[in-house]
Amino acid sequence: MMSRPISSRLSKLRVRHLALLEIVAESGSLRQAANALSVTQPAVTAMLHEQESLLGVKLVERDQQGARLTPAGEAVRERLRLVLNALQGVEATFLATPPRPHLRIGALSFALLDLIPKVLATLRQTRPDITFEFVEGTVEEMVAGIATGDFDCAMGRLGSEFHALQGSDIEFKTICNVPMKIACAKHHPIRKRASITLETLQQEGWILLPQGTGARRVFERAFSQKGLIPPFPTVESMSFVSNFHLAAATNLLTISTATAVEEYCRYGLVAQVDIQWPVSLAPLMFFARKDALELESVQTFYKCVEMHSKTLL
Repeated sequence: MMSRPISSRLSKLRVRHLALLEIVAESGSLRQAANALSVTQPAVTAMLHEQESLLGVKLVERDQQGARLTPAGEAVRERLRLVLNALQGVEATFLATPPRPHLRIGALSFALLDLIPKVLATLRQTRPDITFEFVEGTVEEMVAGIATGDFDCAMGRLGSEFHALQGSDIEFKTICNVPMKIACAKHHPIRKRASITLETLQQEGWILLPQGTGARRVFERAFSQKGLIPPFPTVESMSFVSNFHLAAATNLLTISTATAVEEYCRYGLVAQVDIQWPVSLAPLMFFARKDALELESVQTFYKCVEMHSKTLL
């Protein structure tokens, strides 16, 4: 796809112009912007006037309290942030010797347990020139990172966020479904039971992720669908890794993705409780801005993710 040529007005913008609005928004001061850019305050004022003249809108309002962006300035800042983040990606690419593609990827922790290691192992064989930067975080953080250009692509579970983002500049591809499993200490008495039901599990002590997380909603929905009151956790913890260690040392149960439970069972830390959880998490999805999907390195990464996802649950 051929890109449109840059207009003569925009071609006059420099990197310092791009950074100026970001600094003013964060500091609320043209003086601090001048310090950050290592120029005089009159020079910053001149840069601002030049930018406003080129774009034909007022970007910054000033009063006795300092400086703040106008609504037009906020809109321009949002777009310029994408450019600045793209430039950081260019810098990371060309810092290497020789220059090589560099991917910035947001990912949920459980994707880094099984799927992404397999993808990385394959790409180290087929595309050793690509370097990677993985950042773990919440779905909200990953969506924000994609929107601002901090990430080239991301992998996460999208529930209600998916519907809210349809029609945006972000494209989504479903990778696989995410079933849940229960884990406990290897010598937990529940493993001796011939039959385990939700009524049985309702009476147990639990280690759960906090309210609002996808895993917590899936846990509670399974009980509610059967007309049961979901058990209140003995322990709430945001780290599923910590939850496995806590379960291994106590008589408490925990719930996580099937991938994570199976992985930690292989480590010998916990054991799996013999029940098929009736509710799955939202599907794991690959997502990126549409312009980032044109990058050959992103396409290569996605094709490898798609290939290995077929071996998952």
